[in-house]
Amino acid sequence: MFAILVEVCGGPDRARFWAAYACVFTVLTPLMAISKPGLLDAVAAQGSAGLVLQRAVFYALAGVALGLLLAGQCDLASDRPRPARAAQHRRGERAMSAVAVIGARGFVGRNVVAALEARGATVRRPARPECDLVCTPPEDLARGLAGVEVVVNTVGALAGPLEAVHLDGVRNPIQACRHAGVRRLVHVSAIGSAPGGATRYWRTKGAAESLLYAITEFDDRIVRPALVVGPGGASTALFSALSALPVVPRVPSGPLRPVALDDLVETIARTADFGIPTSRRVDAVGPDVMVLDSVVKALGAWLGTCPFGRLALGAGPLSLLARVGGALGVGPMNAEALAMLSAGATGDVASTIEALGRRFTPSTLPALRRGR
Repeated sequence: MFAILVEVCGGPDRARFWAAYACVFTVLTPLMAISKPGLLDAVAAQGSAGLVLQRAVFYALAGVALGLLLAGQCDLASDRPRPARAAQHRRGERAMSAVAVIGARGFVGRNVVAALEARGATVRRPARPECDLVCTPPEDLARGLAGVEVVVNTVGALAGPLEAVHLDGVRNPIQACRHAGVRRLVHVSAIGSAPGGATRYWRTKGAAESLLYAITEFDDRIVRPALVVGPGGASTALFSALSALPVVPRVPSGPLRPVALDDLVETIARTADFGIPTSRRVDAVGPDVMVLDSVVKALGAWLGTCPFGRLALGAGPLSLLARVGGALGVGPMNAEALAMLSAGATGDVASTIEALGRRFTPSTLPALRRGR
């Protein structure tokens, strides 16, 4: 079924985008009706046989796309990593050490693998079931890390057993690194993480950072990204789909500094390199302060969409959308994500510039164009 969708759309990336678009449209249409009473009635009053047929075909296709998503056949994250920057590994530089990337199949992880390999590193990709950070004993994890000098942990979750994923998923690798003689552990956390954070995600990520600060046997680096924008990202796919709706919902948020995927993975790769001095804690953020509505507008301009208008969603519809997303486990929108967007995430720009060792990607959102 997904192969047919790929053929129709002309490629897997476009197929995933339009599948996400159809699902978001299907979910948001009743929410818009709740926010704007009479909206659907006005449309229906102009109905015709052709319009009814058009709606029937669209919702049939939307149902197929939603079924593909629920069945796990159409992942919003692209399987292809971003091309690594050619200048990352220059002639005469010492090749990096052996590195293990945990979470190498994820959105950030697979791009980190590409960046590390471009720097000359030998990269291992431990994966479940042999490398289950929650269930596998540290001694067994250590055997898979034999000969590795650096471990990069990109594992994280927005829903489910966050305490197990974020705490046991850090505690066990720390013990495994001790057993295996690893020299450095690079951990990907998030802006806003703190033991007393406003959400479970931030609290569990903050508690994990506290575990890392107690390490004395080997080096550690903590990279704290803001909202990550890049092709293959679930959030980017969702916001792109929102921007392509006929009536674009306006989702309120706090101030954000979206970080380009290229900048994040290069920051992680540099913190894994012993030859580059970096701070113990690094914020990975972008140069521009934005709100989510501006991000959605910019993505719409990049896609070339022409919406009929914009509609402010109130707290009730947004909460309902978050509950539906959390219950279905589809996409990045749930109560945790909504709370974090409302709070915002800006971070320390100077920290990012120091860790990158270069200027920012010219603009976070146009950087997507290279991945089309």
